[in-house]
Amino acid sequence: SMAIDLADSIVGGKRIIGVNTHLGSSNVEIDIPKGVVHGESIRYGKAAPGGLDLIVNFRIKAHPNWQRHGMDMHTEIEVDFWTLIVGGDIKILDVVGKKYELRIPPRTNPGSVMRLGKCGVFRDRHNPGDIFVKLKAIMPTQIPEEIIDTIKKYKINI
Repeated sequence: SMAIDLADSIVGGKRIIGVNTHLGSSNVEIDIPKGVVHGESIRYGKAAPGGLDLIVNFRIKAHPNWQRHGMDMHTEIEVDFWTLIVGGDIKILDVVGKKYELRIPPRTNPGSVMRLGKCGVFRDRHNPGDIFVKLKAIMPTQIPEEIIDTIKKYKINI
């Protein structure tokens, strides 16, 4: 069993691991396939000491801001209240450091989930996943009195 970061499970890469068998010990370089999933076992033929097959079961460590569901990635982003009201663009940095711009339409409700199509996990012989972003509203700490007065007048007229 081998624990890897969520980012490593998405981009793959090479790792050197120590292998002990009844035939001896050695360090073995393995390729982590792009898109490997939690609990998946990969067979590396004749990679262990004595020419034995090596089977590695991958465990994906939890990430504080991102969750993976199949080929899709999910996160929650704080967005200021004004952007939710008037709309605007926000920048998102995914788990591997790739930047995306997400357009928030005017009058977006807090808690809405936005989708970035085909920006999730890529894996051979699979359709690319999506990124889903849940918008968490944050209130401004200072609101000018004239804006509060305007909102009060508008609220009365509803």
